[in-house]
Amino acid sequence: MEQATTVKQKKLVAAVTLPPEIQQEVVDLAEKRDWSIAQTGGYLIKLGLKKLKEGAEQEANSTPLNAEAA
Repeated sequence: MEQATTVKQKKLVAAVTLPPEIQQEVVDLAEKRDWSIAQTGGYLIKLGLKKLKEGAEQEANSTPLNAEAA
C-alpha cells in the first residue's frame, strides 16, 4: 500500500555579512534563547519584515501635511 506524504519545503535566504558587533548581538540572543544561529536569524528576519510592513501601512494611512504639494 502506497502512502503519500507532504513535506514542508523551506527556501534558503541568501546570507549577509554583518559587522562584528551585530554578529555578537545575534550570538548573544541565540544563547539567551537557547536557539541555533539559523533559528535566531529566521526570527530576526520575520521580526524585521513585520516592522517594515507596519511602517509601510502607517505611511499609506497617513495624510501629507500639504496635500497640494504631493
